Amino acid sequence: MRETEVKLRIAHSEFLAALERAGLTFREEGGWEEQEDIYLDTKDGDLRRRGLALRIRVVGSEILVTLKGGASFGPSGEKVREELELPLTDPGVAEILAAAGLRIASPPSSLEELFSALGRGGLIPRVTVRKRRKKISVPGWNSLVFLDLVDGLGEFVEVEGEDSPRLVAKLGLGDRAVRLTYADLVEALSRV
Repeated sequence: MRETEVKLRIAHSEFLAALERAGLTFREEGGWEEQEDIYLDTKDGDLRRRGLALRIRVVGSEILVTLKGGASFGPSGEKVREELELPLTDPGVAEILAAAGLRIASPPSSLEELFSALGRGGLIPRVTVRKRRKKISVPGWNSLVFLDLVDGLGEFVEVEGEDSPRLVAKLGLGDRAVRLTYADLVEALSRV
């Protein structure tokens, strides 16, 4: 699946005020949820060099395995890349892991089993991103908006979907776009 997103470094209240100024409304799509994103790579950074990102996302009892391809950037700061995300026990997880260079006979049934397989395959945790996230939608726009509070980094907003560049432009927030991933930002923070 092709993912299009714009990540904004902006206070949630400032983003919501920009929606209001533009005459747009929003609808909350649930409450805040805790997410832990564990990014993996080889010791020598092979996945990163190949433009790939392998992420394990834990949300409560749900575990998602995600592989993201190399990114290209558009004029409004939007990031476009291929993304494949599946629940841990989905048979397709074997294909995700194979694309990251790890061959397994069957999908893992637990997080412990997954990390054991990853370790045997030379993939290790590179960085962990912890955040609180709330999803909202903007009626009339084919985009979802995520209000993120990222540990150590503060407030961000991610606008995802095919309309994300147009929505960000309508709000006049293109200059707030951030190209780096949360993993890159957290990793840079740990080096300071």
